[in-house]
Amino acid sequence: MLTTRHEYAKWIGEAGAPDKALAMLHDLWPVRKEVQGVHHPRTLLTQHELGRWTAVTGDRNAALPIVQDVLHARDRVLGPNHPHTRLTRDLLTGLGVR
Repeated sequence: MLTTRHEYAKWIGEAGAPDKALAMLHDLWPVRKEVQGVHHPRTLLTQHELGRWTAVTGDRNAALPIVQDVLHARDRVLGPNHPHTRLTRDLLTGLGVR
């Protein structure tokens, strides 16, 4: 059910409702942390999307610490060369951080 909620939120955003996607991810992220743990790869995936949609909706300053936290966690949990870690690093670069 958590994966379904995550994917639904992502596709709601892709369909043109980024504010709704962001709200859904804000609701989902604490549930993932409680159920799966802070460093579970799926929790980090939701946190990544939360950062991405925060940036898409125009709040780059709020997105930066979210994405930076995801990158540090993914580096530790998945390793620096994992595709998800690289995806988060690319998102951070897109936000202007090198």
